Amino acid sequence: MTWGLQGSKPGVPNCTEKLGPSHFTSGLDVAGGVVASKWPWRDWRHLSQNKFLGFSNPLGSSPRWLLPKETLCASPRGLSRGLVLVQSCSHTPILRSQSHKVTALDLAASGINPKQVSNVKSYTDYFKPLIDVMDKLPKKERVILVGHSLGGLAISHAMETFPHKVAVAVFVTAEMPSPPSNFSNTGRKLPPMDNKFSYEDGPNKPPTIFSFGPKFLASNVYNLSPIEDFILATTLVRAVRLVSLEEVWKEIVLSDEKYGSVRRVFVVSGEDKLIDEGVLRRWLKDNPPDLVLEIKGSDHMVMFSKPKELSSGLHNISKIYL
Repeated sequence: MTWGLQGSKPGVPNCTEKLGPSHFTSGLDVAGGVVASKWPWRDWRHLSQNKFLGFSNPLGSSPRWLLPKETLCASPRGLSRGLVLVQSCSHTPILRSQSHKVTALDLAASGINPKQVSNVKSYTDYFKPLIDVMDKLPKKERVILVGHSLGGLAISHAMETFPHKVAVAVFVTAEMPSPPSNFSNTGRKLPPMDNKFSYEDGPNKPPTIFSFGPKFLASNVYNLSPIEDFILATTLVRAVRLVSLEEVWKEIVLSDEKYGSVRRVFVVSGEDKLIDEGVLRRWLKDNPPDLVLEIKGSDHMVMFSKPKELSSGLHNISKIYL
C-alpha cells in the first residue's frame, strides 16, 4: 500500500511524496481539522517547521499523536546521525545494531566516570562530560540527546548551550524544566529505608551527600529489572552531591529562545515508583513536550526493564526528527 497527503496551508509547500509500504494497520482518523494516527508511528515525519499540536490520551492505553492536517506528509526517513545517551547506556548495542551512531556517557562522579563526588562542587562540574562532547561536535552536526532521571537537567543545560546542535531532546522519566518558571522536585518519592545522607557542613545544616541503599534500589528503582542488572548496579551506584534548588537555578538558566526552541519528547515509564503519576500528569500538562511515549511494564530503569521497547522508541523518534 502506498499513499500520501497533499498540503494546503498558505506558505507551506505541498507534499507530493509517495510512501513505501506502510507499517500502519489502523489507517488515519480525521476529525476537527487534524489527522490522528494510532500507535505505532513508524516511518512518519512532519514537513512543517511548526511543532506538534498535541496529543490525545498520552498516558492511556492507546496513545495517539496529532498533527495539522494540511502540513502532514508521510515518508521513510534515514537513520539518526547520532544519539547521545546520558546516564543510560544498556540499550546501546541494540541501537548500534540498527545502524545508529551512539555516544553513551556518565556524568561526573557517576557510573564509571573517574571523578570523585568530593570534587564535584557544582552542577557545572557534574555536566562537564556532556558539555565536552557537545562542544566537540562539528558545527552542522545535530544529535538526539537522551537523558534519564537527573540526566534531564544535564540535557536541558546542553539544549540551552547548544540549541543548534540538538535535533530533539528525549527525557526518559527525567526531570524536564520549564522556563522561565523553576522546576520543583516534588515528584520524587524517596522514603528513607536504607538510603544514607552525609552532613559535611554539620548536623544542623542540610545534607550534602546522598547514597542509595540496596533495599531501596531493589524495591523502588530496579523492581522490574533483571536481577543481574540490579546486582551490577549495586557495584556501580555512586553517592550524589545534594544542591539546593536555589543553587541549581543559579547555574541552570534556561530561556524560551534557546532551550524552548528545541523539540522535546517525554518517555513515561509505566511502573515508575519514583515519580507520582498525578505529579507527572501535571508536569506534562503545564510543560507539554512535542511527543509523549509510554512504555508499559517498565520501572524507573527503563533501559534495563524494557531495553528493546526503549530502543524501538528512540529508533522511531530518530526517523521523525532527523
